[in-house]
Amino acid sequence: MHRWFNSLFFLLVAALLFAGCSSSRLTRQNAGQVLKPVATLPEREASQLPVNLLIRIENVADASSSYRNYVVLKINGKEVAPDELENNIKANYVYSLSLQPGVYEVQGKYHVVGFWKERVYKLESDEPVKVLPGKRTVLSIRLDKDNQGFPQTKTNLFTLRYQDLDAGAPAEAMPIVTDSGFRDGDGQHSEPYMTGGNEARPPVNPNADFPRIKLQINTLPVAADVYVDDRFVGQSPVRLVVNGAEGHIVQVAKKGFSEYLRVLNPEDLRGKSDMQIIVRLEKEE
Repeated sequence: MHRWFNSLFFLLVAALLFAGCSSSRLTRQNAGQVLKPVATLPEREASQLPVNLLIRIENVADASSSYRNYVVLKINGKEVAPDELENNIKANYVYSLSLQPGVYEVQGKYHVVGFWKERVYKLESDEPVKVLPGKRTVLSIRLDKDNQGFPQTKTNLFTLRYQDLDAGAPAEAMPIVTDSGFRDGDGQHSEPYMTGGNEARPPVNPNADFPRIKLQINTLPVAADVYVDDRFVGQSPVRLVVNGAEGHIVQVAKKGFSEYLRVLNPEDLRGKSDMQIIVRLEKEE
């Protein structure tokens, strides 16, 4: 009896061990959900991955009623930077991402900058945002605003659609047409504030890993024209984001005052997340 009981006990233990081992084995159905990369791809290989999530937000800011308005976008609670650097009058925000298939939470906030305070409006999707194998997920919205730059509703919904990765135009060739007839999407920054089509540097690579520095430029007196790297970025006070790994040229001009010029070297920006410049303009004699 005792021997029979021991045999039964060992059989039960073996069965439990076998069941545990078999349940820990991955199948084709669950391997993609369980297995994660042990390391990211090198930049060269990562840059060749197709864009499978494209987010476009249009009509954000301009030089009049929506001056200094901006967007903050978060995916799964993490803030994501747009493909091109921001400034006071950036009209269109484009996010080109290569993500693993799955369901993602996409939430944006549209900040309307007033004289005394900022008002915040939600940008979101009313259905789950899926990244599917072989598909590109496209979220787009054009902000509908009144003549003071305020959205018509507190919550603004994205339009969500899916397209085949191997059909139609690639993500980087999809244009955004602004009210002024300018287009984004051909790899060139072509918003109305550019002066003479002058390109001081090539477009930003969305896959590049570089420090983004928040640069605040204030002037005395205010309402001076501010140029960074030969691009007009608005009238002071100006808030913009620059590449902290590169040098930049800041120029400030106002009628009746001497022009201000300052060169920012990468060493000036190293280790900083934000930087403030206060310019006291001198009257011309």
